Amino acid sequence: LYHCQYGCTTPSAAEAEVREVPDQRAPRDKLDIDRDRIILGLQAELNAERQKPEAAKRERERADVAEAKAAAARAEADDALQQLKGALVAAARGGRLPDVERLLADGASPDAKNEHGTPALATAAKDGHLDVVRALVRAGAKLEATGDSYGSTALMAAAWYDGRPGGRNGKHDCVEFLLGAGADVHAASTKNGNTALHLAAENGKLECARLLVG
Repeated sequence: LYHCQYGCTTPSAAEAEVREVPDQRAPRDKLDIDRDRIILGLQAELNAERQKPEAAKRERERADVAEAKAAAARAEADDALQQLKGALVAAARGGRLPDVERLLADGASPDAKNEHGTPALATAAKDGHLDVVRALVRAGAKLEATGDSYGSTALMAAAWYDGRPGGRNGKHDCVEFLLGAGADVHAASTKNGNTALHLAAENGKLECARLLVG
């Protein structure tokens, strides 16, 4: 620095030169900025496209897991229903009314059949368990359901056997109830064509025969 005659200071030539050096960093051109934005956008789109197969794969895996769980649940439900059916037929055969009512409340079908295809209703009627027969009919059991090798309905079973242990002859209460409930007296066996009346007459069930004649 040096002093002028008026007492002011003036920068030296070197200092003035330093101060006058312009900023060498040129501002970014607008085209460069737009180009960078386009590149970033394309990269984002490319990444998104690359992720699509992985996302689809994960979705398929989730769907497979869900289907496997649903299949397991269906199988478990089927097993439970089969167990209910077997338990209901056994209870009907044994005349265990409380068990029959509980199993029906738990979802057992009133048309459940045993391993030979005989409906629970026919099983109960054959053994003369009137209370069980009533409960099954109230629950919606089909009166004309068949399934055993003879194609017998509950009415036929009751007319043919119609008895509790020790009393196979003349026990006609199940026949009477089934007729009152609307059982078809003319239904015939799919094996030999016998009706409930034929079976009662052949086996000496006179009271049953009288009811069936009407």
